[in-house]
Amino acid sequence: MKAPKRLLLLLPIFALAQLSCGSDDDAPPIEQLCEKTYDCNWLPGDVTVQECVDQTNDCLDKLDKADRADWDDLARECLKIDDCQEFNACYRGMNPSEC
Repeated sequence: MKAPKRLLLLLPIFALAQLSCGSDDDAPPIEQLCEKTYDCNWLPGDVTVQECVDQTNDCLDKLDKADRADWDDLARECLKIDDCQEFNACYRGMNPSEC
């Protein structure tokens, strides 16, 4: 079955629209980590994802540029872990002593 020519002409527009919307993978590592921590039920008490993001940002603002870049790299590595227990161990192991 052939697609109508009109539909074929619209495919690039649909593709660009999808790309411009982004995805959760485009979110900053802090936001992704807090969301995953929430999804794994590791956020303490009634802390929201946004509060987690704010608190983490406050902490990371104390780091110099190189340490922050290292933290971002470690965060991306932890985010690759699907298992909540392993993710939590990775996340806890990467937190700077300043936090």
